[in-house]
Amino acid sequence: MKILVTGIAGFIGSHLAERLVGQDLEVVGIDNLSSGVAENLSPIQTSGRFSFIKGDILDRETVLGALHDVDTVFHMAAQSSVPRSTEDPLGDFEVNVRGTLNVLECAVKAGAEKVIFGSSSTVYGEASALPTPENHPFSPIS
Repeated sequence: MKILVTGIAGFIGSHLAERLVGQDLEVVGIDNLSSGVAENLSPIQTSGRFSFIKGDILDRETVLGALHDVDTVFHMAAQSSVPRSTEDPLGDFEVNVRGTLNVLECAVKAGAEKVIFGSSSTVYGEASALPTPENHPFSPIS
C-alpha cells in the first residue's frame, strides 16, 4: 500500500509518517517547508520506504505527480496559525481552501481510494487540564 502525506514535515505529519513507515507502508510526502521542518523527517529518511517532495499543495502538477499509485491520502497540510490567518486571510484561504480542493480533485483524478483530512488543534481550543481527557469540552479559537 502506498500513502501520500501532505504537510509531512509538520509535527503531526512527520509522526504519522513514522508510524506508517513502521508498519512497512510506502510513504510519499509533500511539504513546502513554510512551517514544517525537514529535520522532522530524519527518522524515516533511510527507511527505503519514504520519498519526499518539496512542493506546494497549490501546485496541481506536483500533487498529481506525488499521487502516482497512491491508495490513501492523509491531508495534513494547512496554514494553521490563528494570528497569521487574521493578518492574511486571503493567504489563509489560498492554502486551506484552494489547497485542500486541489488535493481532493487530484486524488479523484489519480484514483486514490481514500482521503483522510486532518484538522487543526485550534478546533479544540485551550485545554484547561493536562493531560487532556477525551471528554474535555471543546472551545474552538478558529
